[in-house]
Amino acid sequence: MLALQTWKIVAILLAGLSALTLLIIVIGPTRTVRREPALDDDVESRILLGEDAAQIEEELEEEEHEQEEEADEPSRGPGVSGPAA
Repeated sequence: MLALQTWKIVAILLAGLSALTLLIIVIGPTRTVRREPALDDDVESRILLGEDAAQIEEELEEEEHEQEEEADEPSRGPGVSGPAA
């Protein structure tokens, strides 16, 4: 009744091993992926459109640097007027 040929046993073992490997690949990284912060919608769109991720990161760093510089500059008070026109 269970007199299977050798090639059938090997095929069943390979199919089981393949299924197990697929499960490990799919289920394994789910925890780490869930812990990652979500991408900004604009960044995600640019990546999906095929732009280089490194270039996008450089541009974002430049924008953050510019925003920090603007925040560090002393702002003019309400009573201080700019140069006369």
